[in-house]
Amino acid sequence: MINSNDSSPRNYAEAIQSVREAGAADFMMPGGTIVRLNKNKLLQNYEAILFCAGIEQMLGEAVGFAPGHQQFKSVGSTLSRYAEAPGEWMPPLGLLLGKARKAKAFKKPLLDEIEHFKLARDKVLHGETPSFGIRTRKRSRAIFQELATHSQLTPRIQLVERLAQVDAAKKSLPDATSDEMLSTLKLLYLSIEAESDIRKALEPHQVHNLPAVESAFELLRVESAHRRCLKREGVVQKFRASALIRNHIVHGTIITPSPRQAQIITEAYGSIGLALAEIRFSKAGGKTCEGNFSNNLDI
Repeated sequence: MINSNDSSPRNYAEAIQSVREAGAADFMMPGGTIVRLNKNKLLQNYEAILFCAGIEQMLGEAVGFAPGHQQFKSVGSTLSRYAEAPGEWMPPLGLLLGKARKAKAFKKPLLDEIEHFKLARDKVLHGETPSFGIRTRKRSRAIFQELATHSQLTPRIQLVERLAQVDAAKKSLPDATSDEMLSTLKLLYLSIEAESDIRKALEPHQVHNLPAVESAFELLRVESAHRRCLKREGVVQKFRASALIRNHIVHGTIITPSPRQAQIITEAYGSIGLALAEIRFSKAGGKTCEGNFSNNLDI
């Protein structure tokens, strides 16, 4: 979310949109390497995210977690209704892994492999790296297939169907059916980008590794400028709702966001970007948060 006259994508969400519109896009990775993205590569990345969701669902089933389980953390009816999303947070992969180890649900080498894979998975889903590499994508598929060999474990049927649709879309490119999948992928990355921006804003305050929904509250606490900007126009509520929707997309309990959910994610991304840009502008000597803010920022 920086001001630039360069037309190249500044983040992965913009790169996805460029591919949707033009069929391909050059994207600069954090190390400076330029990669050429196309629909097939994006679908491969989306497929890996779905494999991650399937891994979590099967781990959850193995240790007794299922939607509606009493151990799930409630989000409250107000936020659930606002986001049109399930009223519970899905358990994180780290928690499921810990319970699987304690219960000796699988052999240690498999659990070690999942834990190693989790490091790469977390970097993508928290915005530290844009996408999965080839080896990580292969690992996600292999772990998914290994867990699926246990006959009692089955991912949700909607997730299995989605994986089949992605595989079919890869084989029939440039078939238009892939665009809906890339739209979902873009929404996921918008929510990741919003979370990443808040985490970066918290870094000077030595606050790290908070869940997305808690990071927004922490940002309100640490500085008055954040409170003034983020409390306007329901920014925090939009972000919390976006985080909830993102949680369920990542865990495969929401496959295709509804129009309402898409609106929430898009507005949260824009609102967070504008609020944080206003704060940076104010600290640089500009007057903001009380009047019109421009500074030619494209968010």
